[in-house]
Amino acid sequence: RGGTLLQGDWPNMPLQNHDTLLLETDDKFVQTYRDSTAFLISSYDSDSQPLCHRKRYLAIILLLFMIVGATVGELPFVREHIPGFRFDMFFFVCVTTVIMAWTRIFNPRKYSKYLSWDVLVTIACAFAISKGMKNSGFADVIAYINHDIDDSVRAEILTEDDVPRSITDVLGHSKSERITTLITSIINGGAQDIHMDERTAQAYDALHKFMGVSVYTNPKCKSEETRAQDMIAYLYQYYILHIEALPAQYLNNAYKYGADTAVCDYIAGMTDGFAVQAFKDLFIPKSWTLY
Repeated sequence: RGGTLLQGDWPNMPLQNHDTLLLETDDKFVQTYRDSTAFLISSYDSDSQPLCHRKRYLAIILLLFMIVGATVGELPFVREHIPGFRFDMFFFVCVTTVIMAWTRIFNPRKYSKYLSWDVLVTIACAFAISKGMKNSGFADVIAYINHDIDDSVRAEILTEDDVPRSITDVLGHSKSERITTLITSIINGGAQDIHMDERTAQAYDALHKFMGVSVYTNPKCKSEETRAQDMIAYLYQYYILHIEALPAQYLNNAYKYGADTAVCDYIAGMTDGFAVQAFKDLFIPKSWTLY
């Protein structure tokens, strides 16, 4: 207990959390409980036996299958002929793992006992929630308004203290608090109808109106609007004429949905800083450095 060996009549001694109990057992006990989550084998004579290499060639074939399959699955013609399904590395890892367990390359019972099903369920729920928020548009709603507040603070257009108290008392006084409040409200709303509760929705609407008055129609922000539009137009024209300059994901989308859609998606996904830097790299001449 706590690194100290307990002395005394230990069979009658009550155990506490985090106590470690070492048992010396026979083979029958080991065979019965070796895959149990209640016991962990510290040493066992049969564990020192040489590994079986009879299935090593099958394991190598499965490894090659996983790598080649994931590579081919990312090719444009595969995505074009099988839309709506991704043959990526995650898919082939799952398939390979199932085959390895089925062919007994490894013992699934031996390794599955180390899995925390609570953690797996939590991760699965997180994926489902994020997918639902993305499809419903709430992910963009939450991200954009918090991003706009951060940009406004950095540009010294407003401060966090300028946000009305009636809003911050509900949504929180920082970006992390606002995001937590909005996401929690959506989760508590249930999966049948994704929505915020009435109090949070009213506070969000008030925040959006505040940003409209203080930022979106602010003369200091509007003064840059024309130049920003020109910058986006130049970027659009460049990528339309040089479609090969798009990242691989958007290049695939260009073949599937058209160059206009792919270029618009790429520019729309840029942050302000990235767009400005891309414009500089493409259109602003670089000065020479003389040594």
